[in-house]
Amino acid sequence: MCNPSNGKCFCTTKGIKGDRCHLCEVENRYQGNPLKGTCYYTLLIDYQFTFSLSQEDDRYYTAINFVATPEEPNRDLDMFINASKNFNLNITWATSFTAGTQSGEEIPIISRSNIKEFKESFSNENFDFRNNPNITFFVYVSNFTWPIKIQIAFSQHSNFMDLVQFFVTFFSCFLSLLLVAAVVWKIKQSCWASRRREQLLREMQQMASRPFATINVALETEEEPPDLIGGNVKSVPKPIALEPCFGNKAAVLSIFVRLPRGAGGIPPPGQSGELSHHSRPFRL
Repeated sequence: MCNPSNGKCFCTTKGIKGDRCHLCEVENRYQGNPLKGTCYYTLLIDYQFTFSLSQEDDRYYTAINFVATPEEPNRDLDMFINASKNFNLNITWATSFTAGTQSGEEIPIISRSNIKEFKESFSNENFDFRNNPNITFFVYVSNFTWPIKIQIAFSQHSNFMDLVQFFVTFFSCFLSLLLVAAVVWKIKQSCWASRRREQLLREMQQMASRPFATINVALETEEEPPDLIGGNVKSVPKPIALEPCFGNKAAVLSIFVRLPRGAGGIPPPGQSGELSHHSRPFRL
Protein backbone atom coordinates (compact mmCIF):
# COMPACT_ATOMS: atom_id res chain seq x y z
CA MET A 1 0.00 0.00 0.00
CA CYS A 2 1.66 3.21 -1.19
CA ASN A 3 0.96 6.93 -0.93
CA PRO A 4 0.34 8.29 -4.48
CA SER A 5 1.54 11.79 -3.57
CA ASN A 6 5.02 10.96 -2.23
CA GLY A 7 5.46 7.33 -3.29
CA LYS A 8 6.06 6.09 0.27
CA CYS A 9 4.76 2.59 0.79
CA PHE A 10 3.29 0.95 3.87
CA CYS A 11 4.37 -2.67 3.90
CA THR A 12 1.52 -5.09 4.56
CA THR A 13 3.75 -7.98 5.67
CA LYS A 14 5.35 -7.84 9.11
CA GLY A 15 9.16 -7.92 8.89
CA ILE A 16 9.45 -6.09 5.55
CA LYS A 17 10.64 -2.50 5.56
CA GLY A 18 11.88 0.21 3.22
CA ASP A 19 10.22 2.88 1.10
CA ARG A 20 9.69 0.28 -1.61
CA CYS A 21 9.27 -2.68 0.81
CA HIS A 22 12.49 -4.17 -0.46
CA LEU A 23 14.30 -4.98 2.81
CA CYS A 24 13.90 -7.43 5.69
CA GLU A 25 14.15 -6.41 9.34
CA VAL A 26 17.31 -8.42 9.92
CA GLU A 27 17.84 -6.77 13.31
CA ASN A 28 14.54 -8.34 14.46
CA ARG A 29 15.35 -11.92 13.31
CA TYR A 30 13.63 -11.59 9.93
CA GLN A 31 15.40 -13.09 6.93
CA GLY A 32 14.66 -13.62 3.26
CA ASN A 33 14.43 -11.55 0.10
CA PRO A 34 11.23 -9.54 -0.42
CA LEU A 35 12.21 -8.81 -4.05
CA LYS A 36 12.11 -12.52 -4.90
CA GLY A 37 9.76 -13.76 -2.23
CA THR A 38 9.11 -12.49 1.28
CA CYS A 39 10.63 -12.18 4.76
CA TYR A 40 10.35 -14.80 7.51
CA TYR A 41 10.74 -14.63 11.26
CA THR A 42 13.13 -17.36 12.41
CA LEU A 43 11.54 -19.49 15.13
CA LEU A 44 13.54 -21.44 17.69
CA ILE A 45 12.52 -24.99 18.52
CA ASP A 46 10.91 -25.60 21.95
CA TYR A 47 10.11 -21.90 22.43
CA GLN A 48 6.78 -20.10 22.25
CA PHE A 49 6.68 -16.73 20.51
CA THR A 50 4.02 -14.06 20.93
CA PHE A 51 3.46 -11.28 18.39
CA SER A 52 1.22 -8.42 19.44
CA LEU A 53 0.35 -6.22 16.48
CA SER A 54 -1.48 -3.47 18.34
CA GLN A 55 0.62 -0.35 17.76
CA GLU A 56 -0.39 2.37 15.34
CA ASP A 57 2.55 1.42 13.09
CA ASP A 58 1.07 -2.10 12.78
CA ARG A 59 -2.23 -0.91 11.32
CA TYR A 60 -1.35 -1.80 7.72
CA TYR A 61 -0.06 -5.32 8.42
CA THR A 62 -2.23 -8.13 7.10
CA ALA A 63 0.36 -10.94 6.93
CA ILE A 64 3.32 -12.38 8.81
CA ASN A 65 5.54 -15.33 7.88
CA PHE A 66 7.59 -17.77 9.94
CA VAL A 67 10.30 -20.34 9.27
CA ALA A 68 11.50 -23.23 11.45
CA THR A 69 14.09 -26.00 11.05
CA PRO A 70 13.98 -29.21 13.15
CA GLU A 71 16.96 -29.74 15.46
CA GLU A 72 16.53 -33.45 16.28
CA PRO A 73 16.45 -35.90 13.32
CA ASN A 74 14.80 -38.67 15.38
CA ARG A 75 11.88 -36.74 16.85
CA ASP A 76 8.61 -35.54 15.39
CA LEU A 77 8.04 -31.82 15.00
CA ASP A 78 4.94 -30.43 16.73
CA MET A 79 3.47 -27.11 15.66
CA PHE A 80 0.91 -24.89 17.40
CA ILE A 81 -0.54 -21.49 16.50
CA ASN A 82 -3.45 -19.40 17.76
CA ALA A 83 -4.60 -15.81 17.40
CA SER A 84 -7.12 -13.38 18.83
CA LYS A 85 -8.79 -12.97 15.41
CA ASN A 86 -9.44 -15.14 12.38
CA PHE A 87 -6.64 -15.66 9.87
CA ASN A 88 -5.67 -17.77 6.87
CA LEU A 89 -2.91 -20.33 7.29
CA ASN A 90 -0.64 -21.98 4.72
CA ILE A 91 2.25 -24.30 5.59
CA THR A 92 4.87 -25.54 3.13
CA TRP A 93 8.22 -27.28 3.37
CA ALA A 94 11.46 -27.43 1.42
CA THR A 95 14.76 -29.26 1.67
CA SER A 96 16.50 -26.01 2.66
CA PHE A 97 15.72 -22.39 3.39
CA THR A 98 17.46 -21.15 0.24
CA ALA A 99 15.30 -23.37 -1.91
CA GLY A 100 12.22 -22.19 -0.10
CA THR A 101 12.80 -18.57 -1.03
CA GLN A 102 12.59 -19.40 -4.72
CA SER A 103 9.28 -19.82 -6.45
CA GLY A 104 8.23 -23.40 -7.08
CA GLU A 105 10.65 -25.02 -4.61
CA GLU A 106 8.21 -25.21 -1.69
CA ILE A 107 5.83 -28.13 -1.28
CA PRO A 108 2.40 -27.24 0.18
CA ILE A 109 1.25 -29.22 3.20
CA ILE A 110 -1.64 -27.42 4.88
CA SER A 111 -4.07 -24.70 3.86
CA ARG A 112 -6.77 -23.33 6.19
CA SER A 113 -9.04 -20.28 6.07
CA ASN A 114 -10.77 -18.23 8.80
CA ILE A 115 -9.34 -20.10 11.78
CA LYS A 116 -8.16 -18.97 15.20
CA GLU A 117 -6.18 -22.03 16.29
CA PHE A 118 -4.32 -24.88 14.65
CA LYS A 119 -2.19 -27.84 15.77
CA GLU A 120 -0.21 -30.30 13.69
CA SER A 121 2.57 -32.86 14.09
CA PHE A 122 5.10 -33.54 11.34
CA SER A 123 6.56 -37.06 11.45
CA ASN A 124 10.32 -37.38 11.20
CA GLU A 125 9.81 -40.58 9.16
CA ASN A 126 7.43 -39.05 6.61
CA PHE A 127 9.60 -35.99 6.06
CA ASP A 128 12.88 -37.89 6.50
CA PHE A 129 14.58 -35.49 8.91
CA ARG A 130 17.67 -37.72 9.03
CA ASN A 131 18.46 -37.50 5.31
CA ASN A 132 17.29 -33.88 5.05
CA PRO A 133 19.21 -32.11 7.83
CA ASN A 134 18.31 -28.67 6.41
CA ILE A 135 14.61 -29.33 5.95
CA THR A 136 12.64 -26.14 6.58
CA PHE A 137 8.97 -25.49 7.31
CA PHE A 138 7.39 -22.23 6.16
CA VAL A 139 4.29 -20.83 7.87
CA TYR A 140 2.26 -18.10 6.14
CA VAL A 141 -0.32 -16.24 8.26
CA SER A 142 -2.42 -13.81 6.25
CA ASN A 143 -5.74 -12.05 5.81
CA PHE A 144 -6.02 -10.85 9.42
CA THR A 145 -7.12 -7.44 10.65
CA TRP A 146 -5.50 -5.00 13.04
CA PRO A 147 -5.08 -5.29 16.01
CA ILE A 148 -4.22 -8.95 16.57
CA LYS A 149 -2.19 -11.13 18.93
CA ILE A 150 -0.53 -14.28 17.56
CA GLN A 151 1.17 -17.12 19.45
CA ILE A 152 3.19 -19.77 17.64
CA ALA A 153 5.56 -22.56 18.70
CA PHE A 154 7.49 -25.47 17.20
CA SER A 155 8.64 -28.21 19.57
CA GLN A 156 10.37 -31.58 19.52
CA HIS A 157 9.64 -32.81 23.03
CA SER A 158 10.37 -36.39 23.99
CA ASN A 159 7.64 -38.19 25.96
CA PHE A 160 10.23 -39.98 28.06
CA MET A 161 12.05 -36.76 28.82
CA ASP A 162 8.77 -35.09 29.71
CA LEU A 163 8.04 -37.88 32.20
CA VAL A 164 11.52 -37.64 33.71
CA GLN A 165 11.23 -33.87 33.93
CA PHE A 166 7.84 -34.22 35.62
CA PHE A 167 9.17 -36.58 38.31
CA VAL A 168 12.30 -34.49 38.83
CA THR A 169 10.19 -31.37 39.26
CA PHE A 170 7.71 -33.18 41.52
CA PHE A 171 10.34 -34.62 43.85
CA SER A 172 12.25 -31.35 43.89
CA CYS A 173 9.12 -29.51 45.02
CA PHE A 174 8.32 -32.27 47.53
CA LEU A 175 11.80 -32.20 49.05
CA SER A 176 11.71 -28.41 49.15
CA LEU A 177 8.41 -28.52 51.06
CA LEU A 178 9.86 -31.08 53.48
CA LEU A 179 12.89 -28.89 54.04
CA VAL A 180 10.73 -25.83 54.65
CA ALA A 181 8.50 -27.81 57.04
CA ALA A 182 11.55 -29.08 58.95
CA VAL A 183 12.98 -25.58 59.27
CA VAL A 184 9.62 -24.19 60.45
CA TRP A 185 9.25 -27.04 62.98
CA LYS A 186 12.78 -26.43 64.28
CA ILE A 187 12.10 -22.71 64.66
CA LYS A 188 8.82 -23.49 66.44
CA GLN A 189 10.57 -25.89 68.83
CA SER A 190 13.23 -23.27 69.55
CA CYS A 191 10.55 -20.67 70.30
CA TRP A 192 8.74 -23.07 72.63
CA ALA A 193 11.98 -23.92 74.46
CA SER A 194 12.84 -20.23 74.79
CA ARG A 195 9.38 -19.43 76.18
CA ARG A 196 9.64 -22.33 78.62
CA ARG A 197 13.03 -21.12 79.86
CA GLU A 198 11.68 -17.60 80.28
CA GLN A 199 8.67 -18.93 82.19
CA LEU A 200 10.88 -21.00 84.51
CA LEU A 201 13.14 -17.99 85.06
CA ARG A 202 10.15 -15.81 85.96
CA GLU A 203 8.86 -18.47 88.35
CA MET A 204 12.27 -18.75 90.02
CA GLN A 205 12.53 -14.97 90.31
CA GLN A 206 9.03 -14.81 91.76
CA MET A 207 9.83 -17.52 94.28
CA ALA A 208 13.12 -15.84 95.18
CA SER A 209 11.34 -12.52 95.76
CA ARG A 210 8.91 -13.99 98.30
CA PRO A 211 9.44 -12.61 101.84
CA PHE A 212 11.07 -14.89 104.39
CA ALA A 213 12.17 -14.66 108.00
CA THR A 214 13.07 -16.82 110.98
CA ILE A 215 11.18 -17.10 114.24
CA ASN A 216 12.06 -18.83 117.46
CA VAL A 217 9.27 -20.68 119.23
CA ALA A 218 9.73 -21.41 122.96
CA LEU A 219 7.48 -24.06 124.45
CA GLU A 220 7.27 -25.08 128.07
CA THR A 221 7.01 -28.81 128.17
CA GLU A 222 5.60 -28.92 131.72
CA GLU A 223 2.62 -26.72 130.92
CA GLU A 224 -0.55 -28.53 130.06
CA PRO A 225 -2.01 -27.67 126.66
CA PRO A 226 -5.35 -25.84 126.63
CA ASP A 227 -8.54 -27.79 126.21
CA LEU A 228 -9.69 -26.65 122.78
CA ILE A 229 -12.85 -28.76 122.93
CA GLY A 230 -13.91 -27.82 126.43
CA GLY A 231 -13.24 -24.15 125.89
CA ASN A 232 -10.28 -23.84 128.24
CA VAL A 233 -8.44 -21.34 126.02
CA LYS A 234 -6.74 -18.39 127.67
CA SER A 235 -6.08 -16.45 124.45
CA VAL A 236 -6.73 -16.63 120.72
CA PRO A 237 -3.88 -18.36 118.83
CA LYS A 238 -1.74 -15.95 116.86
CA PRO A 239 0.02 -16.78 113.60
CA ILE A 240 3.77 -16.95 113.51
CA ALA A 241 3.82 -15.88 109.83
CA LEU A 242 1.48 -13.97 107.52
CA GLU A 243 2.11 -13.86 103.76
CA PRO A 244 -0.22 -11.60 101.71
CA CYS A 245 -1.32 -12.94 98.35
CA PHE A 246 -1.44 -11.04 95.05
CA GLY A 247 -3.80 -8.05 95.33
CA ASN A 248 -3.57 -7.97 99.15
CA LYS A 249 -7.09 -9.36 99.45
CA ALA A 250 -6.06 -12.63 101.10
CA ALA A 251 -3.13 -14.02 103.03
CA VAL A 252 -1.67 -17.32 104.19
CA LEU A 253 -1.40 -17.71 107.97
CA SER A 254 1.02 -20.16 109.58
CA ILE A 255 0.45 -21.39 113.15
CA PHE A 256 1.90 -24.07 115.41
CA VAL A 257 -0.48 -26.35 117.30
CA ARG A 258 0.65 -28.44 120.25
CA LEU A 259 -0.81 -31.90 119.94
CA PRO A 260 -2.10 -33.94 122.87
CA ARG A 261 0.37 -36.13 124.73
CA GLY A 262 -0.01 -39.43 126.38
CA ALA A 263 1.25 -40.62 129.70
CA GLY A 264 4.84 -39.74 130.35
CA GLY A 265 4.86 -37.08 127.64
CA ILE A 266 4.89 -39.63 124.84
CA PRO A 267 2.89 -38.75 121.69
CA PRO A 268 -0.10 -40.98 121.03
CA PRO A 269 0.25 -43.77 118.46
CA GLY A 270 0.19 -42.42 114.90
CA GLN A 271 1.59 -38.99 115.82
CA SER A 272 5.09 -37.96 114.77
CA GLY A 273 5.65 -35.39 117.50
CA GLU A 274 4.16 -32.83 119.78
CA LEU A 275 4.03 -29.92 117.34
CA SER A 276 2.07 -29.60 114.12
CA HIS A 277 2.48 -26.81 111.59
CA HIS A 278 -0.64 -25.60 109.81
CA SER A 279 -1.05 -23.06 107.03
CA ARG A 280 -4.42 -21.90 105.78
CA PRO A 281 -5.67 -19.03 103.59
CA PHE A 282 -7.38 -16.14 105.26
CA ARG A 283 -9.30 -13.25 103.65
CA LEU A 284 -8.10 -9.83 104.75
